[in-house]
Amino acid sequence: MPIMECFDEDRKALMPLPSTRFDPIRWESGKTDRYGRIEIDSNRYLAGGKWHGGKLLAAAGWDSVRITDPSSGEMIAEYPRRYGGASSTLQDPALVMPMLTARPGSWKETPIRPDFPEDVRAWLDQADKQRLHDSLKAIA
Repeated sequence: MPIMECFDEDRKALMPLPSTRFDPIRWESGKTDRYGRIEIDSNRYLAGGKWHGGKLLAAAGWDSVRITDPSSGEMIAEYPRRYGGASSTLQDPALVMPMLTARPGSWKETPIRPDFPEDVRAWLDQADKQRLHDSLKAIA
């Protein structure tokens, strides 16, 4: 019997594909640290200072990590998935800015400081406490 005939017979026996998309994710629940970071597979992902010490849900997919609020289901942040326990934290600058506005004294130690253009970074380094606070608030 030719292979094409065998294949046609097999195809008649196949079931239809499901109508809903399969999303291969692993849900993890975890408590955030004092900075609002949640740890997934030895990597830290920033949810934001608002969430410090709280419980969050994370959907770990093959290419991304989505952090959600378990009470509302609202997505807080989404990051590319990192593999192999890296020492740095994946963070969205938009989530870091409110923390900087609340504590402008941490400007020189913030991990997003190198992401600013050199002239802006130098200007913020020279600013007094009030001007630094106002500038960071405007940027946020």
